[in-house]
Amino acid sequence: MIRVLFGIVLGVLLLMAGAWLWLTYGHPPVAVADAALPFERFITGVPLHARVDRDVTHCATWPVQADEATFVAGARIYREQCAFCHGLSGSASHVGEHMFPDAPPLWEKHHDGEVVGVSDDPPVETYWKVANGIRLTGMPAYKQVAFGDRDVAGERAAGQCRQAAAAGRGDAAEAAAGLRFRFTELRADTGRAPKAAGR
Repeated sequence: MIRVLFGIVLGVLLLMAGAWLWLTYGHPPVAVADAALPFERFITGVPLHARVDRDVTHCATWPVQADEATFVAGARIYREQCAFCHGLSGSASHVGEHMFPDAPPLWEKHHDGEVVGVSDDPPVETYWKVANGIRLTGMPAYKQVAFGDRDVAGERAAGQCRQAAAAGRGDAAEAAAGLRFRFTELRADTGRAPKAAGR
């Protein structure tokens, strides 16, 4: 039994030493142009989706109204804070495509379907990603940068979602049925009022 435990400990130590030697003297991918590590997207994607689901899928309501004022304000923030990496309609970002992972062009259809940008995501999920950022992607947390003191309603809703999640209440379908960010209807010219969802 002692030999087995010794073998396990020795094996773990050798693995750790090997990893340290590779990180220090090897050529791990650190540049954008380097190939991805095996299962890198999977390893980083699984905890992200799990965290977002845990925080927002129990949110039954969302206080932001799906009206023209909301879309115009969103378009203004998008142009000021987001377009540099995610592009505008008819004008892709030359920076976003040279990031790793590349910043998704939110004005274009997905390669595997008709969905544009994040228009099929529940609003609370989009809010979470914008407010909190995503590590290892270059996506910053815009909670204070873009929203500032105006985000009282969003923070209140996020708190309600967390409380509902802790209590095991809510229905993700109800949240998804609310406001959806429709980037295809936001115009580069914020003086042109976008249509509200469902019109």
